[in-house]
Amino acid sequence: MTKTYQKGFTKPKTWKGVLVKREKYVMKANPRGYQKELVIPAGVILKILGLAKTTREVKNILQNKKVQVNLKKIDTAKFGVGFTDVLDIEGLKYRCNLDAWGELIFEPASENHNLKPVKIIGKKILKGKKVQLNFNDGSNVLIDDIKKYGIGDTLVLELPDKKIKEALTLKEGASIILTKGKHSGDRGTIKEIKGKYVIYEDKEKRKVQTLKDYVFVKPKILQ
Repeated sequence: MTKTYQKGFTKPKTWKGVLVKREKYVMKANPRGYQKELVIPAGVILKILGLAKTTREVKNILQNKKVQVNLKKIDTAKFGVGFTDVLDIEGLKYRCNLDAWGELIFEPASENHNLKPVKIIGKKILKGKKVQLNFNDGSNVLIDDIKKYGIGDTLVLELPDKKIKEALTLKEGASIILTKGKHSGDRGTIKEIKGKYVIYEDKEKRKVQTLKDYVFVKPKILQ
């Protein structure tokens, strides 16, 4: 029980639609490189969306229907679906996003379902002078120029080849969404960057300071 499930009251606060009183135990997710607060098991999502009521029904869907995450087939209920991922269930497509309260939600994604925004969290120089960009979801791509993109920038990848379709720089004037901290889910515009801190203006025109690590530069495909 403890390896695959966790007690309902220990679930991340970001898990919208998973009620503690209804679920004594809830499934743990395989985070795949995400921070645990930004990923939900596929089996839990199928219940949130009303497509399954029991674990047996979840397994039946995963075994007998075409279920994909970011255009790759999945067949385990523990598979973690994270922030900006696209879940496709027999043609029904949903993108994982954060609402204004910092809870994970699944929005219809009939358009741009092959595009995946990621945040650069690290760089590594490999043999042959290739540069590996490491992303917030545990994935990576190789490029030739280490200076082309910076830590904290958002890249929009075209799947399945992970071709870089768009780059959004972490800078003043950038539209952002917060993915961590007490303001998680907040949207705004960067007004100033001071070391490890960002000052942004929220929708109420208030100036708010947060850590740069909490900021995700927001492309147009994220609401």
